[in-house]
Amino acid sequence: MKYAIKIRLAVDDWIYITKDTGGNCWELVPETFDTKDGAENFAENWRKDFGDTRFVKVVEYDPIET
Repeated sequence: MKYAIKIRLAVDDWIYITKDTGGNCWELVPETFDTKDGAENFAENWRKDFGDTRFVKVVEYDPIET
């Protein structure tokens, strides 16, 4: 199981934080983490930027379901 971070853009509209692949927008790849703690630690910086925990969440990530 991997973990990823999502950011809320609007009600029921969430996007994944993606890796910097150096490519174009068609090559976006979600940033994933082996542990939930690792993802939570990374998400803390985003929560500070947004100033509210409701806009950033850690989720289980399965690339087959995406």
